Amino acid sequence: MKIITIKGRKNSGKTTTIRNIYQKVTVMKDSKILDFTPAGFDKTDFDAIVSVKNKIVVFRSYGDGISYVRTGLQYAKSKEADVFINAWNSDLDKNYALLEELPEAEIHESPVQISEPLRMQWISFSNLIASKI
Repeated sequence: MKIITIKGRKNSGKTTTIRNIYQKVTVMKDSKILDFTPAGFDKTDFDAIVSVKNKIVVFRSYGDGISYVRTGLQYAKSKEADVFINAWNSDLDKNYALLEELPEAEIHESPVQISEPLRMQWISFSNLIASKI
């Protein structure tokens, strides 16, 4: 399973980035939304499963606690996901090693603040991640 982790501080755009990647993936040719569930502490967080390009992609937009990361990985494995896209709050680095928890994860830093001048860079970033699926 390919793991793509969006890492950043609290309120740095992790969920927004993952939501944008989700939106890019769901409009790809032959994509099918298998599940979408609002979840996590923040009302904007979610879990989702999408079938695209003969792959199962599992999304988990919240990663502020290590239990969210661990259960997300187990969930992705139980769904036999080909790709798992998740968030990792940088504060977890104080007590946990990302690559121990998510071996072989492809780590991308989340945009710190999405102001209007940075919007095009943020959209390009989300397009890049979506293209890796």
